[in-house]
Amino acid sequence: MYKKNILNILLILTTIILIISFDALNVFDTLVYLMPLLFSISITMFMKRKEVNKCKSIYNVIMMLLIVFSFLFLGILSYSNITCLIDENCSSNYEIEGLILLITILYTLLFTNIVDIKLKHNKMYNILLYIISFVVFIIYGRYYLDNDFYHNYINLSKEDINIQSSYIYITQNYIYFNIVYLCLLMYYFVNRKKNK
Repeated sequence: MYKKNILNILLILTTIILIISFDALNVFDTLVYLMPLLFSISITMFMKRKEVNKCKSIYNVIMMLLIVFSFLFLGILSYSNITCLIDENCSSNYEIEGLILLITILYTLLFTNIVDIKLKHNKMYNILLYIISFVVFIIYGRYYLDNDFYHNYINLSKEDINIQSSYIYITQNYIYFNIVYLCLLMYYFVNRKKNK
């Protein structure tokens, strides 16, 4: 009965694993992966708050604490970006913000699909998720399988390989990933009440 929902969860989980495995190679800070987890749990709990009947007061307290911490982290992130814009010697790395947003959206999609596993999603949501996942898998598949990318060279030194272009091949797509997954998430929330 829930085969399509399980497939949706697996597709989103695979996408998260692909993104984290790529960025783990480039040693981004682990906070980049933990902050989206906090944000997405807060969003999911806020979304489900009206459906909770048992231990509602405890649920609300936990939800409010997570939301406060989420806003605190957002404030720190915004402050560091603003101070970096003012400082002439500082250059912002917008790839990190793009990655945080992307992983937040994917975690939120994952958690909402898990908590709503009994809901029957409309066909358009499933089709959009399949198409987006297919495109993402092709991009990462090419990165991992194409011999032109540096991690597929074994005997060449790093001086002979254009590491930067290999890295940019994935990161240049973050903005597109963010747009399509954000649209998918909004579509999910808009149609969620209709699917109940």
